[in-house]
Amino acid sequence: MMVPDYAMIGQIILYSMGYMDGLSLANKIVMTYTLCSQQLSNQRHYDYGMRAVVAVLRASGNLKRKYPEQLETILVLQAIIDVNLPKFLAPDVPLFNGIVSDLFPGVVLPEIDRKIMRDVVESECKKMGLQTVEYFISKTYVKKSNFYLFFFFHSFFVLHLNV
Repeated sequence: MMVPDYAMIGQIILYSMGYMDGLSLANKIVMTYTLCSQQLSNQRHYDYGMRAVVAVLRASGNLKRKYPEQLETILVLQAIIDVNLPKFLAPDVPLFNGIVSDLFPGVVLPEIDRKIMRDVVESECKKMGLQTVEYFISKTYVKKSNFYLFFFFHSFFVLHLNV
């Protein structure tokens, strides 16, 4: 059985979405998943295959349409983080951040003002009797601030154990 060339597929899709540096960016996307599969913990819900690559490519295309003048490396890095960070367990997050910072050296993502979002999340957590832990709040930012990701994930869950 033949193994598909993820980088070539990614390169073609990125070019079709208007990216000029498709080869380099596709290789970085594939290398991200290769390194994640080698360095992060083994979890059943972690996916490093073609489905994950396509999710990042589609998110990259959406970001390119929304911010056509932004640097392509910033858009792809943002897509990689948006698609992957919500599913990683807390111990794997620093490892993932190290992987993407090595693959995208010197790339700094623009800061997003989330004060209103934070106030709403904290208010809703208090109503539900949940603790407002920074790790949980940061995961809601990733999901809610990028609503287009809803098209890549089947649903969103907030789990609450009532003991």
